[in-house]
Amino acid sequence: MLQLRPSAASIWTKCALAPRLWSELPPGTGDGDSDPAREGTCAAWLAEMVLTGIAPDCVSMVGAAHENGWTVDTEMAGHIQGYVDFLRSKGGTIHTERKVRLNHIIAGTPDSFAVFNDGVVIVDDLKYGYDIVEPTTPQLAIYAGAIVRMLMSTQRITKVRLGIYQPRAQHPSGIYRSRDLWPEELMREVHDIEAAAEAAQLPSAVATPGAHCRYCDAAHRCSAVTHEV
Repeated sequence: MLQLRPSAASIWTKCALAPRLWSELPPGTGDGDSDPAREGTCAAWLAEMVLTGIAPDCVSMVGAAHENGWTVDTEMAGHIQGYVDFLRSKGGTIHTERKVRLNHIIAGTPDSFAVFNDGVVIVDDLKYGYDIVEPTTPQLAIYAGAIVRMLMSTQRITKVRLGIYQPRAQHPSGIYRSRDLWPEELMREVHDIEAAAEAAQLPSAVATPGAHCRYCDAAHRCSAVTHEV
C-alpha cells in the first residue's frame, strides 16, 4: 500500500501513477533536501519554537540552525514573527505541527490549526517560498478533513476556514488568502481526494501529464512526460 503525502497532493490527485513512480526512486530522492525545502522546513520550525513557548520570539532565534542545517536569519525572523502574531491575534486554541491522519494511506502534519468554542476550525499553512499557493490546494483540504473527523465525535463543527500565509510571494490579495467552507462542503472535496488516492493504489494507474509535472520528482522517468514534451 502506497502511503501518500498531503504536501504532494496537488500532483497525485491529478496523476494516479506519480506515487508508484516515486516509490521506485532511490532512497532520499525528493525528500525535502533541496535548498527551498530546507529553508521552508526551518521557517516552520521557527514558528513552532515560538508558538509552543520554547523561544520567546523569533528574533531570539537568529543564528539558530535547524537539524537540516539551515540557519535562521533576520529576514526569516521578521517574516515568521508576523506569522506568529497573526495566528495569535485570532485567538482560539492553537495547535502546531501536530500529526493528523485522514485515512489508512494519507497522513501529514499541518503547520497550525485553531479550534474555537463556537465550532469554527481554522487550518493555516505557512508557505515560505515564492511560488504562489492558493487555499484551494488539496493539501489544506486533507489536513482540515482529518481534523474535522478527529473533532466530530466531541464537538459540533460549524465552519472551516482554510488559509495560506505566504509572506514573500507577490499576490494581489496579499500575504494571507483564505476560503470558508461548511463541513459538508469540505468533506465532499475530501471524498474526491480519497477517490484519487485509491486510484493511485491500482496496478493499472495511468500517468496524466500537465503543469503539475514541474513539481514531480519522477518526471524525468515518466514516459508520459516525454511524449507530452
